[in-house]
Amino acid sequence: MNSNQSIRTSTQQQQKLILPNSLPQDLFNIFKNLVLFFCRRVIFAPPNTKIIIYFCMIFIGSVLKDFNLSPQTYLANKQNLLNSYFAKLGWGSTIMLLSLFVYLTSLIYTKGNYNLIMKHLLRLLIAIGVWYIITSLFQYIESVAGYCKHLKYSKSNRQICLSSGYEWQEAYNLSDHTFLLIYLLLVVNEEVKSYDEGWKRLELLYEQNSGKVKQQQQNIGDISSSTKFDHIDSLRFRKLSLTIKCLYISLALLTMLWEFMLLSTALYFHHIVHKLGAALLAVIMWFITYRYWYKQRSAISNPFTPCLPGDGLLAY
Repeated sequence: MNSNQSIRTSTQQQQKLILPNSLPQDLFNIFKNLVLFFCRRVIFAPPNTKIIIYFCMIFIGSVLKDFNLSPQTYLANKQNLLNSYFAKLGWGSTIMLLSLFVYLTSLIYTKGNYNLIMKHLLRLLIAIGVWYIITSLFQYIESVAGYCKHLKYSKSNRQICLSSGYEWQEAYNLSDHTFLLIYLLLVVNEEVKSYDEGWKRLELLYEQNSGKVKQQQQNIGDISSSTKFDHIDSLRFRKLSLTIKCLYISLALLTMLWEFMLLSTALYFHHIVHKLGAALLAVIMWFITYRYWYKQRSAISNPFTPCLPGDGLLAY
C-alpha cells in the first residue's frame, strides 16, 4: 500500500516537473504552425488568385482616386517615407533575402549539387535583368513621349529639364512602381513554393533518419525510395532549418508591406491606364518565365539554364 502511494506521489511530482517545461514549447509550436499556415494559405496564396486581387486593387483604387474619394492621409504625399525610401530599396533588400532563401533551400533539396543550385539562383539573375530592361524601357518611353514646358529646354530630356528647375509634361508614363511591386510579389510567391506543404515531408524524413520517429511510410506520404537523407543531408537540414524558416517569415512580412504599397500606389498615384498597362506587363513577364521558360527541362550538368523552384535530387 505504501509502495503504491509512493509510486503515485513520484508520478505526480514528475508530471509537475514535466508540464511547466513542455507547455511553453507546445504553445510556441502551435503559434509557429499557425504563422506558417497563414503565410502559406493567405500571404502566399496561388499566384492566379493574387493576380486577380492585384488587378481589382488597382482598378478600385484608381476609380476612388479619379472621383476624389481616396482618404487624404500621409500616404497621399508623393514624398512619403514608403514611396520615396522603401520603394527604392525594396527591390534590392527583397532580392537579397530571396537569394539567401533560394540558396539555402536548394542546398537541401539538391543535396548540395552546385550545378543545380546555380540553375535555381539563375532565376533571380533573370528577374533582375527583366526589372532593369523594363524600367529602362519605361524611362525611354517617358523621355520620348513627354517634353519640357520651358521653350529653351523643349528639346532636352526629362533629367535636364527637372534639374534646371522647370516642369516636365508627361505624355504616357507607365507606372514603374506598379510594375516593380507586382513583378516582385509574383517572383517571391513562386520562389517560396519550395517551402510549401511538401517541406513537411522533408522534416518528417529528417526526423525518421535521425531516429526521432519510427519509419512509417503512411505518415510521410508518397516519397520515392530514392529520397533518402544521408548523414550530410541530415546535418545540413538541422543546421539550416531555423534560418530558412526565419527567411520565409521575413519574406511574408515584406510581401505584406509591398502589397500595402501597391494599394497606396493604386489610391494616390498615376493614371489608371498607366497602372493597368504596367501591371499587365508584369504578369506577362511572370508568365513567360515561370509558366513557360522555367518548365523546359534541361540537363543537370548545365548550370546556365534555369529550372522551377523545388526541382532537385530530393523528390518531396
